[in-house]
Amino acid sequence: MEQAPMNRELRVLMLEDTPTDAELMEHELRKGGIAFTAKRVERRAAFIQALAEFQPDIVLSDYKLPDLNGMDALEIVRRDHAQVPVVMVTGALSDIDAVELIHAGAKDYVLKDRLARLAPAVQRVLAAAQVEAARKAAEMALRESEETLRMVAASAQDAILMLDNDGKIVLWNAAAERMFGYSRQEALGKDLHALLAPARFRDAQQKAFDHFRSTGEGAAVGKALELAALRKDGTEFPIELSLSAVKLKERWHAVGIVRDITERKRAELALARANRALRTLSACNVELVRATKESQLLTAVCRLVVEIGGYRMAWVGFPEQDAARTVRPVAHYGYEEGYLATAGISWADSESGNGPTGTALRTGSVQVNQNFLASPAMTPWREASSKRGYRSSIALPLKSAADTLGVLTLYAAEPDAFNEAEVTLLQELAEDLAFGIQTLRTRLERDRIAHENLQHAEVLRQSLEESIKAIANTVEMRDP
Repeated sequence: MEQAPMNRELRVLMLEDTPTDAELMEHELRKGGIAFTAKRVERRAAFIQALAEFQPDIVLSDYKLPDLNGMDALEIVRRDHAQVPVVMVTGALSDIDAVELIHAGAKDYVLKDRLARLAPAVQRVLAAAQVEAARKAAEMALRESEETLRMVAASAQDAILMLDNDGKIVLWNAAAERMFGYSRQEALGKDLHALLAPARFRDAQQKAFDHFRSTGEGAAVGKALELAALRKDGTEFPIELSLSAVKLKERWHAVGIVRDITERKRAELALARANRALRTLSACNVELVRATKESQLLTAVCRLVVEIGGYRMAWVGFPEQDAARTVRPVAHYGYEEGYLATAGISWADSESGNGPTGTALRTGSVQVNQNFLASPAMTPWREASSKRGYRSSIALPLKSAADTLGVLTLYAAEPDAFNEAEVTLLQELAEDLAFGIQTLRTRLERDRIAHENLQHAEVLRQSLEESIKAIANTVEMRDP
């Protein structure tokens, strides 16, 4: 398939009869970082004409249209423009229809209520088309010079690799040099799995390659897989690999297109963590409405933070005014295993008070510890936290208008667990919890005053009755 040149936008032909749906698809593609020019048609004749004149790089087709359906569109493309991939974008599709579409030549399908999948699906389809182009380019190498093939591979933005039947690298483009850190001279002739695969995966990958080299088949062939790879400096990073099989001189070769998805994974993790904090905030706010006692509220919030938020442990501490300025635990939940009884956490300006909890109480500001092993301030608690699987923590002050009431401290099982969005949501949770504590205390004080007033009124009533009786007795004795 002829690929879109790097100096022009992708051409996307949309076979869609609802303009708003087309607009939503364009929005999702742009949000996914895809630069493109789009053309929308609704009818068979316009579709056939656009295929010839617009020369799209990909077709996004609805399944039901005024004078044709998805199967008709696939037939037209397969007959006249077989090199153009088609992705079905439809409102509803049964499993049977989906299988039939794939068998008929659709490269993927996306439901309109899940358009967030559209950009990744288009990228995967185009990556697969690139693999196909690389496979054909490899076959052309039998007739053309190896230098021509290297020039084609060098123009790609993704890493393009080729392995011979022995698993040795025979093609290594410029993008691969940038991605993995090995020059072409360093990589050619090396065993790919030994060079790039993390040690824990090498045995399984070698077994899979042994099967591939004799059959040209494998679980990874023709698919886009997310894997881990190693750079020259030993750092591990996530990749997306699209693999294709090529038979050259009666021996199977593997062609792979590799994309570094570090930033995508980082964004996915940040979103997952923010959603975790948002779910926790929502659940805790429900408990704030229901709680009638302070101890009930604090225990419930700690439980929800662990069960819904997925944190390792949570606890609430209140500052004592003793000489050591002790932080007194009043509620906790999760994998605590005696940690709080032996931690000796203080809010004094001392070694035992300079951790996140003590500092948050003393300064009234949020304190984040992203790594127990790396932070010098965590030295007093490093061994105990390591035994319990605490890798990072955050301390959130519970502040009233006048002072700091206490602190909510959370522990996570992974380092660098608290990004900016998550910290913001957890800070909102702490503010809501502090408000809940003040509300319950105000309510308790109001009830106490009302009870005292009621008792006082009863005493006055009894005193008045006794006074009236005394006066009556006096009058009776005086005037029998």
